[in-house]
Amino acid sequence: MAKFGATSSNKALPRSKHITVENPSNSEDITLFFTDEALTITKIVAVLTGSSSPSLTWTLRFHSDRSNAGTEVVTGGTVIDSTGGGTSTGQSITSFNSASISANTWVWFKTTAQSGTTNKIHLTIFYD
Repeated sequence: MAKFGATSSNKALPRSKHITVENPSNSEDITLFFTDEALTITKIVAVLTGSSSPSLTWTLRFHSDRSNAGTEVVTGGTVIDSTGGGTSTGQSITSFNSASISANTWVWFKTTAQSGTTNKIHLTIFYD
């Protein structure tokens, strides 16, 4: 008998968090969540919608003190645009500089550059 949150092999289903940001600019700084348990990010999938060659540089940061600059999951951030399906099928990130997040830590989304018309960005963050 399968249990809620598990497959028939009793392997836990991947956990995830999602966010959609409308009209993202080059200066977003949005708290996503607080974790009271340690976790490891395993994959981030992002898709950007817009027109006039939309492009957005974004990053995820984490730290126990939200007023701190934090540690970037991918150092230097990630550019999402039409390259690699970023505005159609989505962009999958599986290589990280700092994927392990300690317990009692804030996680937030930041943007640092934007061009074209960026209507929405959606992220799904998978973690163990």
